Amino acid sequence: MSNDLISRSALLEEINNFSMRITGSANTLAITIMEETKKSISKVIDEQPTAYDVDKVVDQIRTSGTDEDGIVLYVDRKPIIAKELAVKIVKSGGIE
Repeated sequence: MSNDLISRSALLEEINNFSMRITGSANTLAITIMEETKKSISKVIDEQPTAYDVDKVVDQIRTSGTDEDGIVLYVDRKPIIAKELAVKIVKSGGIE
């Protein structure tokens, strides 16, 4: 997994707001080509797999309470997660 995570929705909004100034007689054709290109790029972005699932990461952290040896750790009678296990879960991005 790379460290350059971006917002899919923000990128799609940027593409949808993209426009160019076109002059000349090819104006209608150029606009049509631009709109079709924007649709194609948006479709490619929409179809990309999720790189980091925050909800899954949070769920994994909340439901994990064991260290590598399977021992449940408790603080004030509440199960806690081992730091190294939490780091491993966060780095995985919730993606298996």
